[in-house]
Amino acid sequence: MINKSFFSRTVFLGAAVFLTAASAVGGWWYYAADGIHGYSASRDRAAILSLFDANWYWLVSEYSLGFSPEYMLDHAASSQAPEHEGNLSLYVYRAERKTVGFLAYYLKSPLRGYILFLVVDDTYRGKGYARALMDFGLKKLRDRGVRTIELVTRVSNTPARSLYESSGFVENWRDGGFVHYEYSV
Repeated sequence: MINKSFFSRTVFLGAAVFLTAASAVGGWWYYAADGIHGYSASRDRAAILSLFDANWYWLVSEYSLGFSPEYMLDHAASSQAPEHEGNLSLYVYRAERKTVGFLAYYLKSPLRGYILFLVVDDTYRGKGYARALMDFGLKKLRDRGVRTIELVTRVSNTPARSLYESSGFVENWRDGGFVHYEYSV
């Protein structure tokens, strides 16, 4: 005769071991898999701050005197205005178990989105990661009902401008050394 208590404990223990192993494998995949992932402070913060250090001129206007990438990451905020906390969506591109690029966007209004940042580490450029991040961001914004997407870059940022224009962005206007783009869904 089978001891029901023993059988129940054995099944429970087996299930617990299986779920623990599955979680470990899933956690490993989340950190190791190449592709686009949601931002994780413990995994991505240092790499994104390093990307800011290496690309500050291209990412931040000299008119944005108080910009803090640390604040942006810690508060998922497009600016340091309290009402913007939590308005920013952050995604990273991971390759070779490293965070090699990131995308940040937010909604300016229910029908208007804004891509604030898109950057890929120098050593990983030319592999399609920026295009993948751009396509991902455009889809996410369209899925939220956005009809128009904006972004700004320096006039001299030829590689970025080429990506934006080939993605369907149209130059809207220029402001000194900056070009403002718009994408209509």
